[in-house]
Amino acid sequence: GLGDVYKRQVFVVMFAKVVGSTLPIVAEKIGVDPAVMASPLISTITDAVSLLIYFTIAKTLLHF
Repeated sequence: GLGDVYKRQVFVVMFAKVVGSTLPIVAEKIGVDPAVMASPLISTITDAVSLLIYFTIAKTLLHF
């Protein structure tokens, strides 16, 4: 239902925040400039997870 949609959207936002805060720290520890690595990688990971959740919601609502 609609509650599941909200829960999944909250998960996407939380996941993006965790990835966004963790990747620069990891990059610094392995000796890579965090600014160079963070933005494209964070966007890619967040977009991929968001799409998976979006299609799962669509599949559930459309009963495929």
